[in-house]
Amino acid sequence: GLLVEPDPSRSTPELSEDGRIQRLPHWRLLPRPPRDPLQFREYLRTHGVGASHSAEDLERLELVMSLGPEQVALGEAEFLGYFAFIFDDSTLTVLENTLVGNAIYVLDSNWQALSQRRKSELLNDGWQRIVHKGDWFERLSLEVRTRRGRK
Repeated sequence: GLLVEPDPSRSTPELSEDGRIQRLPHWRLLPRPPRDPLQFREYLRTHGVGASHSAEDLERLELVMSLGPEQVALGEAEFLGYFAFIFDDSTLTVLENTLVGNAIYVLDSNWQALSQRRKSELLNDGWQRIVHKGDWFERLSLEVRTRRGRK
């Protein structure tokens, strides 16, 4: 697909007063997500997301939320349609795109560095790809637990 050049005015992260990342190139970070994954649909609606997603899409997002990410970001530009679930002080990221045919990607990476990369670079550089078939959530859960255990 057509790749969108990053906006140079947004080439570095914007930080909040407490030092948490507020905005990154290609991503819009949402306020801290609720701990209860069942509140996630309302959380998304509050931030203008979810109306066009099917019940199955939202269920997949809730499952990823149940793993306990610290932050959630929405993709923009070439990452439009992606959700980034950020764990462990930005060192583990799960990318989910709810469109049929897309896989989940898991990466050990600094979120700030990740945000500077192009989609084509990311998807070919160290991502663990998990296809939404069969026991996909069990595989994702194991991958996240294993990577978090290495920290």
